[in-house]
Amino acid sequence: MLYTWHQSNNTVVITFSTPARISREDVIAELSDGVNFQAGVDGYVLHIDGVLSAACKSTVKVNLKEDANQAILTLDKQSPGKWSALLSEIAETAVPRARVLFDYVGSGASEEEGELAPLYANELLQVVAKDESGWWEGIKLQMSGVFPSNFVDDFEHDYQEQEDVEASSELTKFEESQQPINTGKI
Repeated sequence: MLYTWHQSNNTVVITFSTPARISREDVIAELSDGVNFQAGVDGYVLHIDGVLSAACKSTVKVNLKEDANQAILTLDKQSPGKWSALLSEIAETAVPRARVLFDYVGSGASEEEGELAPLYANELLQVVAKDESGWWEGIKLQMSGVFPSNFVDDFEHDYQEQEDVEASSELTKFEESQQPINTGKI
């Protein structure tokens, strides 16, 4: 998975894995005009880049769960209601991506020799080209080179994760439990 998302009538929560040693300041969570949204880790290709299904309030709350290498983003909807998808439109600038599944030290070849290594779990690479040999060309942290495709999960430029319906149900129940109860008595 590239990211997960769930919602209530009032809130959207997006979670994605981050490489180790990432600080909260490294997490990108930009919302403009209430609907144009980008999220990811500084220096890497974006996890999400597009137009949200409906407008959100201008502040994105960012939490970093360092022990789990996860960024958790919370957005408050401008108008209550459920969305059928997180994004209504993928940005034209979105690119094919690959998430590193586990660490890859490399063969010892230097960057000048074309290997993109080391790779660390949860890094997000831009995929430039795929070769049948199993070595793909990619970019990370402004470096380019080849990497083994069997160490990554592949995501097309128009990839969009489905809603985590179970988590949405739990969030909705929680929010409803926080509402004052009207007993009809004055």
